[in-house]
Amino acid sequence: EQHRFGVEQRQSLYDKGNNTDVLMLSATPIPRTLASSLFFDMKVSTLKSHPKNRTGSQTFVIEENSIRSIVNDMKAYLKTKGQIYIVCPAIDVAHRYGIKTVESIVENIAPVFKDQTMAAIHGGMSSNDKRLIMSEFESGKIDILVCTTVIEVGVDVHNANMMIIYNAELFGLATLHQLRGRVGRGVVQGTTYLLSDAMEDEITQERLNAMLEYDSGFDLAMIDLRLRGFG
Repeated sequence: EQHRFGVEQRQSLYDKGNNTDVLMLSATPIPRTLASSLFFDMKVSTLKSHPKNRTGSQTFVIEENSIRSIVNDMKAYLKTKGQIYIVCPAIDVAHRYGIKTVESIVENIAPVFKDQTMAAIHGGMSSNDKRLIMSEFESGKIDILVCTTVIEVGVDVHNANMMIIYNAELFGLATLHQLRGRVGRGVVQGTTYLLSDAMEDEITQERLNAMLEYDSGFDLAMIDLRLRGFG
């Protein structure tokens, strides 16, 4: 029902004394979810337990928007037959100029990982093409998947336990937390690298350091709410 009823529509139901019951579900804490629970007359049920047999992800901040300092780590990991997600904030320069894009990353790192298979997936592709790429990635035919946030939810590949996120300062904390939840979903601990060349900015420092300090989506959503508003 989250998609059917917007914030103003839900509020109008309560203001008018309408007896309609609305069930709002959120798979992960985000500032808007917190705002709804704070300001609406709602009964809130919270599930904080983690799924069993999940190891989670260790997180590192790399203070440059480049993989050059972690290339050897990536190659060593790929030798174990593991798979890697590389997340970019845009598809191409037409969508966002001056930042790392899916197209530019595929072009630039392909020579570095010429012994590995690589593919790209993003929201500009057809549903069939996205399904085909994900099917090949899940079956282990693709070693490195360069993508946008289309892999943020609904992806469960236990063999993919390394994630690199370019321009990490451009993503909300809830999104970063959701993205790193794609790795470490099985018995192997995940590793997430947050790349940013904007660490001289105090807000960026606070936000990305919070990703190092907290592994709870609830804590991160509260920080996101304080820094960015309701969203």
